[in-house]
Amino acid sequence: MIYFQVLDRTLRTFLNDVMLRFPFQAGAGETPPGLTDALIFYDPLVKPTRPGRILPARLVTLLEEGRPQEAETLLVQQILEAAENAMVEHDSEMEMLTIEEEEHRLRIRQIDDRRRQLLQLTGQLNAAESVLKEWEVPQLSAAPAVPSEAAPAAPEPDSQFFSHLRSRIRAIMEGNGGLLSVEDIDEPFRLAVDLGLAPAVKASDVRRALSIGSGALTGGGHRVWHLSDWLVRQFADAYQVHKMREMEEALRSIRSAIDDLKVRLDRLREKRRNVFYSVGINLDPDLDRLAHLQRGYCELDGPRRKGQLSLEDKSRHDVIKDEIEEIERKLESEIYLRFASSPEFMTSFRRLNQAVSQSLQELIHQEEDDRDKREMLDKLAETYRRSTPDERLSRMDEQIGQIRQFTKLLTDRGRRRPFQPVTPPPWPVTPPAVLSALDRITAQDTSLFPEKFLRRRGPPGILLLPVNGAGLYDWQGGMLVISLYPENLDSAILTALAEFRMDADESKELFNSYGQIKRYRGFAFAKLKETFMSDYVTWVLKEAAGYRVMETDVRMWFERKIPLEPLEKPAGRASR
Repeated sequence: MIYFQVLDRTLRTFLNDVMLRFPFQAGAGETPPGLTDALIFYDPLVKPTRPGRILPARLVTLLEEGRPQEAETLLVQQILEAAENAMVEHDSEMEMLTIEEEEHRLRIRQIDDRRRQLLQLTGQLNAAESVLKEWEVPQLSAAPAVPSEAAPAAPEPDSQFFSHLRSRIRAIMEGNGGLLSVEDIDEPFRLAVDLGLAPAVKASDVRRALSIGSGALTGGGHRVWHLSDWLVRQFADAYQVHKMREMEEALRSIRSAIDDLKVRLDRLREKRRNVFYSVGINLDPDLDRLAHLQRGYCELDGPRRKGQLSLEDKSRHDVIKDEIEEIERKLESEIYLRFASSPEFMTSFRRLNQAVSQSLQELIHQEEDDRDKREMLDKLAETYRRSTPDERLSRMDEQIGQIRQFTKLLTDRGRRRPFQPVTPPPWPVTPPAVLSALDRITAQDTSLFPEKFLRRRGPPGILLLPVNGAGLYDWQGGMLVISLYPENLDSAILTALAEFRMDADESKELFNSYGQIKRYRGFAFAKLKETFMSDYVTWVLKEAAGYRVMETDVRMWFERKIPLEPLEKPAGRASR
């Protein structure tokens, strides 16, 4: 579909630009930036030039005289001359570079200039085409009906959003331009990617009416993603950004725990020394020796429990243990000689010794975790250094290809035409509406998410795609994929949940039992799956509300296998 062909080209260009701007050098706690970081740190002082709307006088004359072919020839000639001039300038400047670092920076800067020139010329071509009425953009003649008090009024076709985005979207759709830099990912364009709205709709009005924010919305354990945020997450995963940041966060937490344990251990040891000082005994050499032996013992005890000690280390472990016990007996005997008449004091002293030993053991374990985490972080950095930009882009290509497959499946299941940018109404469904509908369904079908499945994989996420259609379940990604423009929201979610039920049924007992219904015997797998999804939607939406529309044997099967909790009132049409 045109929309996702645009997305494919757009994201490729964007990723190439990010990798040129942010060559990642792993080490010293440095991590590759995700899209959010790129938006913050990407050269905010330089703003790209937007395509102009002023046409050359000669071109206007040709158009007024009704000679569109000559006008087109003139535009093409200007574009080629501009491109040739840009190449000449590029080559001349490249010859003047003598230092490798300056050559690299200037080359990037000049490539950006060439891209901006081409985009500007493409915008002029689009303006000429609009004059020739080769492309008509849907326009609103009246305010759209939005089911909320905050419904926005329809903007005029020459609104800032429209003029800002019209030529840009057209150029991208025709393959003549794309995102030139991270700065081009602004709110209007993100809105077009997330919701697929035509440029005649103001971004601010849509945000206010639909309460759409950036990032994933979480509810009931489910995370709802818009397409741009989901692609950002995939981009970050391709660069292992989240894993490396989580590792660094864990390291900071471990280092903080180690510092706290060291302070606690020093205080306990000082308290134990003061016990001996209070009765006039100086056992500092024995206490220092005990601290040294206890650390060596704890460092060997962890590998011993895992069976990783050599025979020599095992022997050393036993010798250290015997020496520790001998020193502890000496300390306790010194205390016993003076406080034998006070059992409470002896008990407190033993507890103090145990607290010292436990704190030391915990400190050693935290230090082991710190070493393990640092080794894992080094391995991630090494893996990144060995990977190439093409390999990381290939991972993103796979994700984009998967999204394009999802859009086809969604439109096929919804029996709808491929999606084109729209001008509301209808308004797209919102993440809160999706979570609310899912809550209603799970309140009826209490066996929907098996506890065993949730323990292993967690609640499935939800990805909203700007297409006309229904829903599906992506087993590999653990995602319910829902259309933003469904005919009925509950029906779209139920279609995805029906597929989830089949995939979560690892023993296939449910599906095999369904296939034994007399009227469905002999059905091919694909047809049986489609029939089950349709029956499941009918079972929850119609039968549970008291409408008898299913055949008796099918209804009896659902009553046995997928019983539903009673509804307080019949289910109506799902609100958007």
